[in-house]
Amino acid sequence: MVINIPIQIDESAFEGKVSKEIQDRVVKELLKQIKKQIASNASGYYYPDDERKFEAGLSNIVREKVAKVIDEYEDQIIEVAGKELAARLARTKKGKEILERYKE
Repeated sequence: MVINIPIQIDESAFEGKVSKEIQDRVVKELLKQIKKQIASNASGYYYPDDERKFEAGLSNIVREKVAKVIDEYEDQIIEVAGKELAARLARTKKGKEILERYKE
């Protein structure tokens, strides 16, 4: 004897859940690959799950990029920083005293 029991499944909810799980897996795998690539920029041996290697690799990347920007825009950075420093010092009491001495 066969008994048919009708089951009603909300297909859109099921598809949404499966789709979200797949997206989560893909994102996790992409993050893993990104972390692996960043960690490979650290010096020394690479251990896949070592957070210190990830942080060291990220630090190396940032240091390289900052050094490149500083090298490229060194003159402009010095000019702007010098003007800002002069403006701030000129507003202090000691700075005003020094300015008065050089005006004479």
